[in-house]
Amino acid sequence: MITLIFIVVLLLALLVWAYSRHVAIAKKVGQDAKTFDVKELDFAKSIAKRLDEHRELIESIEASTSLLTDKFWHVGHLATQDEFLMKFFYLRYGVLPVGETIKQSQFGYVRSRPNVLGKCGHPDFAVNINVLMG
Repeated sequence: MITLIFIVVLLLALLVWAYSRHVAIAKKVGQDAKTFDVKELDFAKSIAKRLDEHRELIESIEASTSLLTDKFWHVGHLATQDEFLMKFFYLRYGVLPVGETIKQSQFGYVRSRPNVLGKCGHPDFAVNINVLMG
């Protein structure tokens, strides 16, 4: 159980590290640190794959343990992580990762947001996503 939480935290740390590395490299070559090729987000695995694996992990935790009911605050952490990955998905593909978008083969399979996470609370597109998700 602790291992699963560790994996989620590790994934977030890797994303932060990758971004900070990008900023450092961009400064060395004189680029604007906020400008980059969005395809860089697909390093090792695509953002769609990362979002799907994150959601799969949540489903596994929910099905195999009582962690999310016993320590309910972890749901908020996982929801924020999901929204973070959704934002990257939007930056990479230019569409919201909901409804028909996540069923399209061009992005790879992305499962729906687990119900345990509740509605999306990301301020950039929460209203649009919640309308699309119903």
